[in-house]
Amino acid sequence: MKFRQGIYFAILYCLFLHGFFAAPAVRASQPPHHPNRLLVKFKSKSLLLSQIKTELLARQTSRLSSPQLRKASGALMVFRQNYRISELAALAPVSLNRPLPAGVDRLFVLTLAEDTSLLDALSRLSADPDIEYAEPDYIGQGAGVETSGVHTPEADSPKRSQLLPNDPLFSNQWGLRNTGQIVGGVTGLVGADINAAPAWDITTGDSTLILAVLDSGIPAGTGEFTGRLMRGHDYVNNDSDPKDDHGHGSNVTGIAAATGNNGRLIAGVDWRCRILPMKILNDKNRGFYSWWMSALVAAADSGARVINMSVGGTGYSQGLQDAVTYAVAKGAIVVVSMMNENAETPFYPAAFPNVIAVGAINNRNARAVPFCWGSGGSNYGDHIDFMAPGERIYGLSHQYPNGYSIYCGTSQAAPHVSGVIMLLLAANPSLNYSQVYNLLKAGAHDQIGPSTEDTPGWDRYFGWGRVDALASLTQLVTGLAERRPGQPQGFQLLQNYPNPFNPATTIEYRIDQPGHVRLVIYNVTGQRVRTLVDEWQPAGHYQVIWDGFSDRRAFSVPAGVYFYELKRGDRVARKRLILLR
Repeated sequence: MKFRQGIYFAILYCLFLHGFFAAPAVRASQPPHHPNRLLVKFKSKSLLLSQIKTELLARQTSRLSSPQLRKASGALMVFRQNYRISELAALAPVSLNRPLPAGVDRLFVLTLAEDTSLLDALSRLSADPDIEYAEPDYIGQGAGVETSGVHTPEADSPKRSQLLPNDPLFSNQWGLRNTGQIVGGVTGLVGADINAAPAWDITTGDSTLILAVLDSGIPAGTGEFTGRLMRGHDYVNNDSDPKDDHGHGSNVTGIAAATGNNGRLIAGVDWRCRILPMKILNDKNRGFYSWWMSALVAAADSGARVINMSVGGTGYSQGLQDAVTYAVAKGAIVVVSMMNENAETPFYPAAFPNVIAVGAINNRNARAVPFCWGSGGSNYGDHIDFMAPGERIYGLSHQYPNGYSIYCGTSQAAPHVSGVIMLLLAANPSLNYSQVYNLLKAGAHDQIGPSTEDTPGWDRYFGWGRVDALASLTQLVTGLAERRPGQPQGFQLLQNYPNPFNPATTIEYRIDQPGHVRLVIYNVTGQRVRTLVDEWQPAGHYQVIWDGFSDRRAFSVPAGVYFYELKRGDRVARKRLILLR
Protein backbone atom coordinates (compact mmCIF):
# COMPACT_ATOMS: atom_id res chain seq x y z
CA MET A 1 0.00 0.00 0.00
CA LYS A 2 2.80 2.40 0.91
CA PHE A 3 4.80 1.23 -2.09
CA ARG A 4 1.94 2.08 -4.45
CA GLN A 5 1.58 5.50 -2.89
CA GLY A 6 5.32 6.11 -3.20
CA ILE A 7 5.18 5.24 -6.91
CA TYR A 8 2.18 7.54 -7.30
CA PHE A 9 4.01 10.51 -5.84
CA ALA A 10 7.16 9.67 -7.79
CA ILE A 11 5.15 9.77 -11.04
CA LEU A 12 3.54 13.07 -10.07
CA TYR A 13 6.93 14.47 -9.21
CA CYS A 14 8.43 13.43 -12.56
CA LEU A 15 5.49 14.92 -14.44
CA PHE A 16 5.93 18.10 -12.45
CA LEU A 17 9.64 18.38 -13.32
CA HIS A 18 9.01 17.82 -17.01
CA GLY A 19 6.39 20.53 -17.29
CA PHE A 20 3.22 18.47 -17.61
CA PHE A 21 1.49 20.66 -15.08
CA ALA A 22 0.84 24.27 -15.94
CA ALA A 23 0.87 25.39 -12.29
CA PRO A 24 4.09 27.09 -11.09
CA ALA A 25 6.62 25.20 -8.96
CA VAL A 26 5.64 27.00 -5.76
CA ARG A 27 2.09 28.24 -5.41
CA ALA A 28 0.32 30.15 -2.69
CA SER A 29 -1.57 26.97 -1.85
CA GLN A 30 1.67 25.03 -1.28
CA PRO A 31 2.43 23.83 2.26
CA PRO A 32 4.40 26.35 4.35
CA HIS A 33 8.10 26.59 3.51
CA HIS A 34 11.16 28.72 4.08
CA PRO A 35 10.94 31.95 2.05
CA ASN A 36 14.46 31.81 0.60
CA ARG A 37 15.84 28.33 1.17
CA LEU A 38 15.81 25.33 -1.19
CA LEU A 39 16.82 21.69 -1.07
CA VAL A 40 18.72 20.46 -4.13
CA LYS A 41 20.21 17.15 -5.16
CA PHE A 42 23.02 17.26 -7.70
CA LYS A 43 23.40 14.60 -10.37
CA SER A 44 26.00 11.96 -9.61
CA LYS A 45 28.35 12.90 -12.49
CA SER A 46 28.08 16.65 -12.03
CA LEU A 47 31.42 18.47 -12.33
CA LEU A 48 29.92 21.30 -10.31
CA LEU A 49 29.22 18.85 -7.47
CA SER A 50 32.86 17.73 -7.56
CA GLN A 51 34.04 21.31 -7.30
CA ILE A 52 31.71 22.01 -4.38
CA LYS A 53 32.92 18.93 -2.52
CA THR A 54 36.55 19.81 -3.21
CA GLU A 55 35.98 23.30 -1.83
CA LEU A 56 34.30 21.96 1.31
CA LEU A 57 37.04 19.40 1.94
CA ALA A 58 39.76 22.00 1.46
CA ARG A 59 38.12 24.22 4.06
CA GLN A 60 37.30 21.25 6.34
CA THR A 61 33.70 22.35 6.64
CA SER A 62 30.24 21.32 5.49
CA ARG A 63 29.03 24.87 4.85
CA LEU A 64 30.14 27.67 2.55
CA SER A 65 29.16 31.14 3.75
CA SER A 66 28.49 34.14 1.56
CA PRO A 67 32.08 35.54 1.82
CA GLN A 68 33.51 32.12 0.98
CA LEU A 69 31.20 31.72 -2.00
CA ARG A 70 32.17 35.14 -3.34
CA LYS A 71 35.77 33.93 -3.53
CA ALA A 72 34.80 30.88 -5.57
CA SER A 73 35.85 30.54 -9.18
CA GLY A 74 34.86 28.48 -12.20
CA ALA A 75 31.55 26.63 -12.28
CA LEU A 76 30.82 27.35 -8.61
CA MET A 77 31.18 31.10 -9.18
CA VAL A 78 28.76 30.92 -12.12
CA PHE A 79 26.34 28.80 -10.08
CA ARG A 80 26.38 31.30 -7.20
CA GLN A 81 25.81 34.25 -9.50
CA ASN A 82 23.07 32.61 -11.58
CA TYR A 83 20.94 31.76 -8.55
CA ARG A 84 22.15 34.47 -6.15
CA ILE A 85 23.17 31.93 -3.51
CA SER A 86 24.24 33.36 -0.16
CA GLU A 87 24.98 30.06 1.59
CA LEU A 88 25.46 26.42 0.62
CA ALA A 89 25.47 23.53 3.12
CA ALA A 90 25.89 19.77 2.74
CA LEU A 91 23.35 17.53 4.44
CA ALA A 92 25.73 14.59 4.88
CA PRO A 93 29.46 14.06 5.46
CA VAL A 94 31.42 15.13 2.39
CA SER A 95 33.55 12.67 0.42
CA LEU A 96 34.82 12.81 -3.14
CA ASN A 97 34.83 9.11 -3.94
CA ARG A 98 32.40 7.49 -1.49
CA PRO A 99 28.76 7.66 -2.61
CA LEU A 100 26.25 7.23 0.21
CA PRO A 101 22.93 5.32 0.20
CA ALA A 102 20.05 7.19 -1.46
CA GLY A 103 22.60 9.71 -2.76
CA VAL A 104 22.43 11.84 0.39
CA ASP A 105 26.03 12.94 -0.24
CA ARG A 106 24.58 14.90 -3.19
CA LEU A 107 21.93 16.70 -1.09
CA PHE A 108 22.53 20.36 -0.27
CA VAL A 109 20.65 23.27 1.27
CA LEU A 110 20.84 26.49 -0.73
CA THR A 111 20.03 29.82 0.89
CA LEU A 112 19.20 32.54 -1.60
CA ALA A 113 19.66 36.29 -1.28
CA GLU A 114 16.62 37.77 0.45
CA ASP A 115 15.37 39.70 -2.60
CA THR A 116 15.57 36.63 -4.86
CA SER A 117 12.41 35.01 -6.23
CA LEU A 118 12.14 31.52 -4.78
CA LEU A 119 9.72 30.54 -7.54
CA ASP A 120 12.07 31.63 -10.29
CA ALA A 121 15.10 29.93 -8.69
CA LEU A 122 13.19 26.69 -8.17
CA SER A 123 11.96 26.65 -11.75
CA ARG A 124 15.43 27.29 -13.21
CA LEU A 125 17.17 24.84 -10.87
CA SER A 126 14.71 22.11 -11.88
CA ALA A 127 15.86 22.54 -15.48
CA ASP A 128 19.57 22.84 -14.64
CA PRO A 129 21.59 19.95 -16.17
CA ASP A 130 23.60 19.61 -12.92
CA ILE A 131 20.51 19.21 -10.72
CA GLU A 132 18.56 15.98 -10.17
CA TYR A 133 15.76 17.77 -8.32
CA ALA A 134 15.04 20.96 -6.40
CA GLU A 135 12.28 21.64 -3.90
CA PRO A 136 11.23 24.08 -1.17
CA ASP A 137 12.41 23.60 2.40
CA TYR A 138 8.97 22.70 3.77
CA ILE A 139 7.84 23.19 7.36
CA GLY A 140 6.33 20.42 9.48
CA GLN A 141 5.24 20.17 13.08
CA GLY A 142 4.95 17.90 16.07
CA ALA A 143 1.86 15.70 16.33
CA GLY A 144 0.94 16.10 19.98
CA VAL A 145 -0.83 18.73 22.10
CA GLU A 146 -0.52 19.18 25.85
CA THR A 147 -3.74 18.96 27.83
CA SER A 148 -2.74 21.60 30.39
CA GLY A 149 0.26 23.09 32.13
CA VAL A 150 2.98 21.66 34.34
CA HIS A 151 2.06 18.90 36.76
CA THR A 152 3.71 17.49 39.84
CA PRO A 153 3.25 13.91 41.06
CA GLU A 154 1.72 15.01 44.35
CA ALA A 155 -1.33 16.32 42.49
CA ASP A 156 -2.52 12.84 41.54
CA SER A 157 -1.38 10.77 44.56
CA PRO A 158 -1.57 7.50 42.59
CA LYS A 159 -1.35 4.15 44.31
CA ARG A 160 1.84 2.13 43.98
CA SER A 161 2.25 -1.57 43.42
CA GLN A 162 5.23 -3.55 44.64
CA LEU A 163 4.70 -6.05 41.84
CA LEU A 164 5.16 -3.39 39.13
CA PRO A 165 7.54 -0.46 38.57
CA ASN A 166 7.68 1.76 41.66
CA ASP A 167 7.51 4.97 39.65
CA PRO A 168 4.79 7.04 41.37
CA LEU A 169 2.86 7.86 38.18
CA PHE A 170 2.96 4.38 36.66
CA SER A 171 -0.61 3.60 37.72
CA ASN A 172 -1.76 6.45 35.45
CA GLN A 173 0.18 5.18 32.44
CA TRP A 174 -2.73 3.27 30.94
CA GLY A 175 -0.89 2.88 27.65
CA LEU A 176 1.57 0.53 29.37
CA ARG A 177 -0.94 -1.23 31.62
CA ASN A 178 -4.65 -0.53 31.31
CA THR A 179 -6.47 -1.82 34.39
CA GLY A 180 -9.59 0.20 33.66
CA GLN A 181 -8.23 3.14 35.67
CA ILE A 182 -9.85 6.54 35.23
CA VAL A 183 -7.68 8.96 33.25
CA GLY A 184 -8.97 12.42 32.44
CA GLY A 185 -12.39 11.49 33.80
CA VAL A 186 -12.71 8.51 31.43
CA THR A 187 -12.78 4.89 32.60
CA GLY A 188 -10.53 2.70 30.51
CA LEU A 189 -11.03 -0.76 29.04
CA VAL A 190 -8.98 -3.44 30.76
CA GLY A 191 -6.22 -4.67 28.46
CA ALA A 192 -6.39 -1.79 25.96
CA ASP A 193 -2.64 -1.16 26.17
CA ILE A 194 0.67 -2.30 24.67
CA ASN A 195 1.04 -5.04 27.32
CA ALA A 196 4.39 -3.70 28.51
CA ALA A 197 4.44 -4.93 32.11
CA PRO A 198 4.75 -8.67 31.41
CA ALA A 199 7.14 -7.93 28.54
CA TRP A 200 9.59 -6.53 31.09
CA ASP A 201 9.87 -10.05 32.49
CA ILE A 202 11.70 -10.85 29.24
CA THR A 203 13.74 -7.66 28.81
CA THR A 204 13.83 -4.05 29.95
CA GLY A 205 16.24 -3.00 27.20
CA ASP A 206 19.88 -3.11 26.19
CA SER A 207 22.29 -0.34 27.21
CA THR A 208 24.36 -0.83 24.05
CA LEU A 209 21.49 0.05 21.68
CA ILE A 210 20.68 3.62 20.61
CA LEU A 211 17.26 5.24 20.30
CA ALA A 212 17.33 8.60 18.49
CA VAL A 213 14.46 10.98 19.23
CA LEU A 214 14.06 13.72 16.61
CA ASP A 215 11.81 16.27 18.30
CA SER A 216 11.84 19.54 20.25
CA GLY A 217 14.62 18.36 22.56
CA ILE A 218 14.98 16.87 26.02
CA PRO A 219 14.29 18.25 29.50
CA ALA A 220 17.22 19.76 31.39
CA GLY A 221 18.26 18.14 34.63
CA THR A 222 15.84 15.21 34.81
CA GLY A 223 17.06 12.08 36.57
CA GLU A 224 14.99 9.83 34.29
CA PHE A 225 17.83 9.67 31.74
CA THR A 226 20.82 9.57 34.09
CA GLY A 227 23.79 7.84 32.49
CA ARG A 228 21.90 7.16 29.24
CA LEU A 229 22.08 10.40 27.26
CA MET A 230 24.41 10.74 24.29
CA ARG A 231 25.63 14.06 22.99
CA GLY A 232 22.96 15.24 20.62
CA HIS A 233 22.51 18.29 18.44
CA ASP A 234 20.19 21.28 18.14
CA TYR A 235 19.43 21.87 14.46
CA VAL A 236 17.17 24.80 15.27
CA ASN A 237 19.94 26.88 16.84
CA ASN A 238 22.85 24.92 15.29
CA ASP A 239 24.57 24.02 18.55
CA SER A 240 25.21 20.93 20.67
CA ASP A 241 22.60 21.68 23.36
CA PRO A 242 19.27 20.07 22.38
CA LYS A 243 17.41 21.52 25.37
CA ASP A 244 13.63 21.46 25.04
CA ASP A 245 11.96 24.89 24.92
CA HIS A 246 8.50 23.62 23.95
CA GLY A 247 7.68 20.41 25.84
CA HIS A 248 6.71 18.07 23.03
CA GLY A 249 10.07 16.29 22.91
CA SER A 250 10.26 15.84 26.69
CA ASN A 251 6.91 14.08 26.70
CA VAL A 252 7.77 11.89 23.70
CA THR A 253 11.21 10.87 24.95
CA GLY A 254 9.83 10.01 28.38
CA ILE A 255 7.17 7.74 26.86
CA ALA A 256 9.74 5.73 24.94
CA ALA A 257 12.64 5.64 27.34
CA ALA A 258 12.21 7.02 30.87
CA THR A 259 14.05 4.77 33.32
CA GLY A 260 11.54 2.48 35.00
CA ASN A 261 11.46 1.26 38.58
CA ASN A 262 13.67 4.09 39.85
CA GLY A 263 11.02 5.61 42.12
CA ARG A 264 10.98 8.94 40.28
CA LEU A 265 8.13 9.87 37.93
CA ILE A 266 7.14 7.56 35.09
CA ALA A 267 8.31 4.39 33.40
CA GLY A 268 9.25 4.39 29.73
CA VAL A 269 8.82 1.36 27.51
CA ASP A 270 12.60 0.77 27.33
CA TRP A 271 14.48 1.41 30.60
CA ARG A 272 18.08 0.91 29.51
CA CYS A 273 18.78 2.01 25.93
CA ARG A 274 21.04 4.92 25.14
CA ILE A 275 19.19 8.06 24.06
CA LEU A 276 20.34 10.34 21.24
CA PRO A 277 18.39 13.64 21.35
CA MET A 278 18.12 15.62 18.12
CA LYS A 279 16.29 18.94 18.30
CA ILE A 280 14.39 19.50 15.02
CA LEU A 281 11.38 21.49 16.31
CA ASN A 282 11.47 25.04 17.65
CA ASP A 283 9.61 26.59 20.57
CA LYS A 284 6.47 26.74 18.38
CA ASN A 285 6.66 22.97 17.73
CA ARG A 286 7.55 23.55 14.08
CA GLY A 287 10.61 22.70 12.02
CA PHE A 288 12.06 22.78 8.50
CA TYR A 289 12.54 19.58 6.52
CA SER A 290 16.23 20.46 6.12
CA TRP A 291 16.62 20.11 9.91
CA TRP A 292 14.83 16.77 9.82
CA MET A 293 16.96 15.49 6.97
CA SER A 294 20.22 16.50 8.64
CA ALA A 295 19.15 14.85 11.89
CA LEU A 296 18.14 11.63 10.10
CA VAL A 297 21.55 11.34 8.48
CA ALA A 298 23.41 12.15 11.70
CA ALA A 299 21.32 9.76 13.80
CA ALA A 300 21.90 6.93 11.34
CA ASP A 301 25.64 7.69 11.25
CA SER A 302 25.67 7.57 15.06
CA GLY A 303 24.39 4.00 15.01
CA ALA A 304 20.79 4.60 16.08
CA ARG A 305 18.76 1.41 15.64
CA VAL A 306 15.41 3.18 16.06
CA ILE A 307 14.62 6.78 15.08
CA ASN A 308 11.41 8.23 16.51
CA MET A 309 9.85 11.09 14.52
CA SER A 310 6.61 12.29 16.10
CA VAL A 311 6.38 14.94 13.40
CA GLY A 312 4.82 15.47 10.02
CA GLY A 313 4.35 17.90 7.16
CA THR A 314 2.01 17.96 4.19
CA GLY A 315 4.67 18.87 1.65
CA TYR A 316 5.95 15.90 -0.33
CA SER A 317 9.76 15.96 -0.38
CA GLN A 318 12.02 13.63 -2.32
CA GLY A 319 14.87 14.95 -0.20
CA LEU A 320 13.18 13.85 3.01
CA GLN A 321 12.43 10.49 1.41
CA ASP A 322 16.10 10.13 0.47
CA ALA A 323 17.16 10.93 4.04
CA VAL A 324 14.78 8.29 5.40
CA THR A 325 16.03 5.77 2.85
CA TYR A 326 19.60 6.52 3.91
CA ALA A 327 18.77 5.91 7.58
CA VAL A 328 17.06 2.61 6.74
CA ALA A 329 20.02 1.53 4.61
CA LYS A 330 22.27 2.19 7.61
CA GLY A 331 20.17 -0.19 9.72
CA ALA A 332 17.80 2.23 11.45
CA ILE A 333 14.05 1.64 11.83
CA VAL A 334 12.14 4.91 11.45
CA VAL A 335 8.91 5.21 13.47
CA VAL A 336 6.61 8.15 12.70
CA SER A 337 3.22 9.55 13.67
CA MET A 338 0.19 9.63 11.38
CA MET A 339 -0.78 13.16 12.57
CA ASN A 340 -4.02 14.45 14.04
CA GLU A 341 -6.55 15.79 11.52
CA ASN A 342 -8.99 12.86 11.59
CA ALA A 343 -8.46 12.64 7.83
CA GLU A 344 -6.61 10.58 5.24
CA THR A 345 -4.42 13.51 4.26
CA PRO A 346 -0.91 12.11 3.77
CA PHE A 347 1.74 13.60 6.03
CA TYR A 348 5.44 13.00 5.62
CA PRO A 349 7.44 11.03 6.55
CA ALA A 350 4.45 8.84 7.59
CA ALA A 351 3.35 8.31 3.97
CA PHE A 352 6.76 7.09 2.83
CA PRO A 353 6.97 3.34 2.12
CA ASN A 354 9.96 2.44 4.33
CA VAL A 355 8.81 3.74 7.72
CA ILE A 356 6.46 2.44 10.42
CA ALA A 357 3.48 4.81 10.62
CA VAL A 358 1.50 4.80 13.87
CA GLY A 359 -2.02 5.97 14.66
CA ALA A 360 -3.52 6.58 18.11
CA ILE A 361 -6.14 4.79 20.21
CA ASN A 362 -7.77 6.03 23.40
CA ASN A 363 -8.02 4.08 26.65
CA ARG A 364 -11.19 2.34 25.43
CA ASN A 365 -9.49 0.72 22.40
CA ALA A 366 -11.16 3.09 19.92
CA ARG A 367 -9.43 5.32 17.42
CA ALA A 368 -8.73 8.58 19.24
CA VAL A 369 -11.45 10.89 17.86
CA PRO A 370 -11.61 13.64 18.96
CA PHE A 371 -8.43 14.25 20.91
CA CYS A 372 -8.45 15.71 24.40
CA TRP A 373 -8.37 19.28 23.10
CA GLY A 374 -11.85 18.76 21.63
CA SER A 375 -11.20 18.29 17.91
CA GLY A 376 -9.06 16.41 15.43
CA GLY A 377 -8.43 12.70 15.58
CA SER A 378 -5.96 10.03 14.57
CA ASN A 379 -5.30 10.18 10.84
CA TYR A 380 -5.90 7.15 8.64
CA GLY A 381 -5.23 6.00 5.09
CA ASP A 382 -3.43 3.53 2.88
CA HIS A 383 -0.10 4.14 4.61
CA ILE A 384 -1.02 3.33 8.24
CA ASP A 385 0.76 0.37 9.86
CA PHE A 386 -0.14 0.05 13.55
CA MET A 387 -2.01 1.66 16.44
CA ALA A 388 -0.79 2.54 19.93
CA PRO A 389 -2.03 4.58 22.91
CA GLY A 390 -2.14 8.32 22.22
CA GLU A 391 -4.75 9.98 24.45
CA ARG A 392 -3.79 11.61 27.78
CA ILE A 393 -0.33 10.08 27.86
CA TYR A 394 2.02 10.90 30.71
CA GLY A 395 5.54 12.11 29.93
CA LEU A 396 8.21 14.41 31.32
CA SER A 397 8.04 18.17 31.78
CA HIS A 398 10.52 20.36 29.93
CA GLN A 399 10.37 23.04 32.63
CA TYR A 400 10.68 21.23 35.94
CA PRO A 401 12.90 18.19 36.69
CA ASN A 402 10.25 16.80 39.06
CA GLY A 403 7.23 17.67 36.93
CA TYR A 404 5.36 15.79 34.27
CA SER A 405 3.24 16.55 31.23
CA ILE A 406 0.13 15.00 29.70
CA TYR A 407 -0.23 15.06 25.91
CA CYS A 408 -2.67 13.77 23.32
CA GLY A 409 -1.90 12.86 19.73
CA THR A 410 -0.30 10.37 17.40
CA SER A 411 2.99 11.88 18.60
CA GLN A 412 2.42 9.93 21.79
CA ALA A 413 1.50 6.71 19.97
CA ALA A 414 4.75 6.58 17.97
CA PRO A 415 7.16 6.41 20.96
CA HIS A 416 5.17 3.51 22.42
CA VAL A 417 6.00 1.58 19.25
CA SER A 418 9.60 2.82 19.20
CA GLY A 419 10.03 1.52 22.73
CA VAL A 420 8.56 -1.87 21.82
CA ILE A 421 10.96 -2.15 18.88
CA MET A 422 13.88 -1.34 21.19
CA LEU A 423 12.79 -4.24 23.42
CA LEU A 424 12.66 -6.55 20.40
CA LEU A 425 16.16 -5.47 19.41
CA ALA A 426 17.34 -6.00 22.97
CA ALA A 427 16.19 -9.61 22.66
CA ASN A 428 17.80 -9.97 19.22
CA PRO A 429 19.98 -7.06 17.99
CA SER A 430 20.36 -8.61 14.53
CA LEU A 431 16.72 -8.01 13.56
CA ASN A 432 16.18 -5.94 10.44
CA TYR A 433 13.26 -3.72 9.40
CA SER A 434 11.25 -6.51 7.75
CA GLN A 435 11.71 -8.89 10.68
CA VAL A 436 10.70 -6.25 13.20
CA TYR A 437 7.67 -5.30 11.11
CA ASN A 438 6.54 -8.91 10.89
CA LEU A 439 6.97 -9.41 14.66
CA LEU A 440 4.86 -6.34 15.36
CA LYS A 441 2.29 -7.59 12.87
CA ALA A 442 2.21 -11.11 14.37
CA GLY A 443 1.64 -9.72 17.87
CA ALA A 444 -0.85 -6.98 16.97
CA HIS A 445 -4.46 -7.14 18.17
CA ASP A 446 -6.85 -6.96 15.24
CA GLN A 447 -10.53 -5.90 15.29
CA ILE A 448 -10.25 -3.93 18.51
CA GLY A 449 -12.21 -0.95 17.22
CA PRO A 450 -15.71 -0.56 15.79
CA SER A 451 -16.61 -2.94 12.97
CA THR A 452 -17.25 0.03 10.68
CA GLU A 453 -13.52 0.84 10.80
CA ASP A 454 -11.54 -2.10 12.17
CA THR A 455 -12.16 -4.94 9.73
CA PRO A 456 -10.31 -8.30 9.75
CA GLY A 457 -6.65 -8.04 8.75
CA TRP A 458 -5.14 -4.75 7.65
CA ASP A 459 -7.50 -1.81 7.29
CA ARG A 460 -7.03 1.90 6.62
CA TYR A 461 -8.14 3.02 10.09
CA PHE A 462 -6.24 0.65 12.40
CA GLY A 463 -3.57 -0.82 10.13
CA TRP A 464 -2.65 -4.26 11.48
CA GLY A 465 -4.01 -3.32 14.91
CA ARG A 466 -2.75 -2.38 18.36
CA VAL A 467 0.86 -3.32 19.10
CA ASP A 468 1.50 -5.79 21.94
CA ALA A 469 5.01 -5.84 23.42
CA LEU A 470 4.68 -9.23 25.09
CA ALA A 471 3.03 -10.95 22.13
CA SER A 472 5.72 -9.73 19.72
CA LEU A 473 8.53 -10.63 22.12
CA THR A 474 6.99 -14.04 22.66
CA GLN A 475 6.84 -14.54 18.90
CA LEU A 476 10.54 -13.73 18.82
CA VAL A 477 11.83 -15.82 21.72
CA THR A 478 9.44 -18.78 21.70
CA GLY A 479 7.45 -18.62 18.48
CA LEU A 480 9.48 -21.23 16.64
CA ALA A 481 9.33 -23.62 19.59
CA GLU A 482 5.55 -23.37 19.76
CA ARG A 483 4.98 -24.31 16.12
CA ARG A 484 5.58 -27.75 14.78
CA PRO A 485 7.42 -28.10 11.45
CA GLY A 486 5.17 -27.08 8.59
CA GLN A 487 2.55 -25.53 10.88
CA PRO A 488 1.16 -22.40 9.23
CA GLN A 489 1.14 -19.12 11.16
CA GLY A 490 -2.61 -19.02 10.73
CA PHE A 491 -2.73 -21.26 13.82
CA GLN A 492 -1.66 -18.90 16.58
CA LEU A 493 -2.11 -18.47 20.32
CA LEU A 494 -1.51 -14.92 21.53
CA GLN A 495 -0.35 -13.82 24.95
CA ASN A 496 -3.21 -13.09 27.33
CA TYR A 497 -3.77 -9.50 28.38
CA PRO A 498 -3.52 -8.07 30.90
CA ASN A 499 -0.87 -10.32 32.39
CA PRO A 500 -0.50 -10.55 35.37
CA PHE A 501 -4.24 -10.16 35.87
CA ASN A 502 -6.91 -9.81 38.53
CA PRO A 503 -9.76 -10.51 38.19
CA ALA A 504 -10.15 -10.98 34.41
CA THR A 505 -7.93 -11.59 31.42
CA THR A 506 -8.49 -12.02 27.69
CA ILE A 507 -7.00 -14.85 25.65
CA GLU A 508 -6.92 -14.54 21.86
CA TYR A 509 -6.17 -17.17 19.25
CA ARG A 510 -6.40 -17.74 15.52
CA ILE A 511 -7.10 -20.99 13.68
CA ASP A 512 -6.50 -21.38 9.98
CA GLN A 513 -8.82 -24.34 9.39
CA PRO A 514 -12.11 -25.47 10.94
CA GLY A 515 -11.97 -28.24 13.53
CA HIS A 516 -12.49 -29.24 17.13
CA VAL A 517 -10.75 -26.69 19.37
CA ARG A 518 -9.77 -27.07 23.02
CA LEU A 519 -8.44 -24.23 25.16
CA VAL A 520 -7.44 -25.45 28.63
CA ILE A 521 -5.69 -23.91 31.65
CA TYR A 522 -3.22 -26.03 33.63
CA ASN A 523 -1.27 -25.40 36.82
CA VAL A 524 2.51 -25.81 37.08
CA THR A 525 2.12 -29.51 37.98
CA GLY A 526 0.16 -30.20 34.79
CA GLN A 527 -3.28 -30.56 36.43
CA ARG A 528 -6.24 -29.21 34.46
CA VAL A 529 -7.72 -26.15 36.18
CA ARG A 530 -10.33 -24.94 33.70
CA THR A 531 -11.51 -25.80 30.18
CA LEU A 532 -12.38 -22.55 28.41
CA VAL A 533 -13.21 -23.93 24.93
CA ASP A 534 -14.13 -27.46 23.89
CA GLU A 535 -16.09 -27.31 20.64
CA TRP A 536 -15.96 -27.35 16.84
CA GLN A 537 -15.10 -23.89 15.45
CA PRO A 538 -14.72 -22.49 11.94
CA ALA A 539 -11.46 -20.79 10.94
CA GLY A 540 -11.14 -17.32 12.42
CA HIS A 541 -9.90 -15.05 15.19
CA TYR A 542 -11.34 -15.69 18.69
CA GLN A 543 -11.31 -14.04 22.12
CA VAL A 544 -12.07 -15.74 25.42
CA ILE A 545 -12.39 -13.84 28.71
CA TRP A 546 -11.77 -15.56 32.02
CA ASP A 547 -13.20 -13.52 34.91
CA GLY A 548 -12.06 -14.92 38.25
CA PHE A 549 -14.75 -13.10 40.22
CA SER A 550 -17.78 -14.05 38.16
CA ASP A 551 -16.71 -17.67 37.57
CA ARG A 552 -17.22 -19.63 40.80
CA ARG A 553 -15.10 -22.48 39.55
CA ALA A 554 -12.20 -20.08 39.10
CA PHE A 555 -12.79 -18.05 42.26
CA SER A 556 -11.03 -20.56 44.48
CA VAL A 557 -7.99 -20.82 42.20
CA PRO A 558 -4.98 -19.54 44.14
CA ALA A 559 -2.62 -16.88 42.85
CA GLY A 560 0.34 -18.13 40.89
CA VAL A 561 1.73 -19.15 37.53
CA TYR A 562 -0.46 -21.16 35.13
CA PHE A 563 -0.30 -22.30 31.52
CA TYR A 564 -2.95 -22.28 28.83
CA GLU A 565 -2.92 -24.66 25.89
CA LEU A 566 -4.64 -24.42 22.52
CA LYS A 567 -5.22 -27.61 20.48
CA ARG A 568 -6.78 -28.20 17.09
CA GLY A 569 -6.08 -31.64 15.71
CA ASP A 570 -2.34 -32.26 15.99
CA ARG A 571 -1.48 -28.59 16.38
CA VAL A 572 -0.63 -27.32 19.84
CA ALA A 573 0.49 -24.00 21.35
CA ARG A 574 1.10 -23.10 25.00
CA LYS A 575 1.72 -19.89 26.93
CA ARG A 576 2.10 -18.77 30.51
CA LEU A 577 -0.20 -16.52 32.53
CA ILE A 578 -0.03 -15.13 36.06
CA LEU A 579 -3.04 -14.78 38.38
CA LEU A 580 -2.87 -12.24 41.21
CA ARG A 581 -5.05 -12.06 44.32
